[in-house]
Amino acid sequence: MRKIHSYFILLLLMLCSVSVLAQTVADGYYRIRVGATPDFAWENAGKVVIRTNAANPETGAAGDLSEMWHIQAKSTGGYSITNVATGKEVIAPSANDIPHSTGTTGSTFYIKAPDNDASLRVISPQSSFSGQTCWHKDARGNVVRWSSDAANSQWRFIPITDEAELAIIRNAAPIRLAAEFLGTRKVFSIKNQNGLYLSQGKKMAFTPCCRSNSIPVVLNPETNSNFTEQLAGTSCTYR
Repeated sequence: MRKIHSYFILLLLMLCSVSVLAQTVADGYYRIRVGATPDFAWENAGKVVIRTNAANPETGAAGDLSEMWHIQAKSTGGYSITNVATGKEVIAPSANDIPHSTGTTGSTFYIKAPDNDASLRVISPQSSFSGQTCWHKDARGNVVRWSSDAANSQWRFIPITDEAELAIIRNAAPIRLAAEFLGTRKVFSIKNQNGLYLSQGKKMAFTPCCRSNSIPVVLNPETNSNFTEQLAGTSCTYR
């Protein structure tokens, strides 16, 4: 009886260990950095590339959505990796010298700790992590694919916990909404729940500027002229 009891305890511990190992990254928002370097993955013109931030090697560029990634576990296994600035998912390349790209429907990625450092992660569209399939920073500053044991194929996931940055993330959807509306006849301003207008300076952001300086947002002519769009606490009103 004692042997059977010990067996079940051992089995329970093994199952718990498998469960913990399977959840290598919790769902959430992250910056993704190459190991201990100041090199961060970011989205630029539909490609996943590297930006070096020596001034802020631990935190990256404050408030820059293109450097932020939404990691979500899939019910079928693996993860989606979505850029916060564009709302587009990462797509694995078909050859080693091609950068990862972003698009509407992305690849499923698997994430695990390498054998040499439990604080780092390798990322691959293959659950076996075999071959030259893992995220890798190349000499040109692109995120391409290569073998998992290379130093530049091992990444650190830095959780975004700052409340100011999380507020910027929550406003990302209205920013994309504005971009989609640009170019038609009826012009609007976008104002969020804090009374700040979406404005164009060095980059799009919500500021307390006057409405005349806010980004023009348009509406399809067939839509009701008294239109008010409510999206994540954001309203579109006539300018």
